[in-house]
Amino acid sequence: MAENHEPVFVYKNRGSLTPDQIIQRGLRLKYHCEENGYLQDGSLSMSVPMSQSGSELQWIMDYCRSHGISKILVDGLLDIGRTPDEVDRTAQILCARGFQVEVADCGLIYSPQNEAPEQNSGMTMGGM
Repeated sequence: MAENHEPVFVYKNRGSLTPDQIIQRGLRLKYHCEENGYLQDGSLSMSVPMSQSGSELQWIMDYCRSHGISKILVDGLLDIGRTPDEVDRTAQILCARGFQVEVADCGLIYSPQNEAPEQNSGMTMGGM
């Protein structure tokens, strides 16, 4: 059964969340992984969006490369950046290095093969 699971790195931005919201976010990501056949690996809880994590972003990329992970999963766009420009810039950095970034709450997928993010069918577009 494990051979059907795709490993994903889960990035959790805990900034400005209450303990209950942190638990709910964790459960949403867990269920998203189960529904999509993802195996959570390397979950990292930060208090800032990915775009502001500094050397942690490089650590994430290094960790993923060394563990054969090509997909990074976040709960929402605010986990990547505070503004649309920060989100796009960070996603482009990751895609340029061969990573795919999936945003669970709105179904967007930033992929090295696409210049613009794709949206999973059946999902509704979420706002920042």
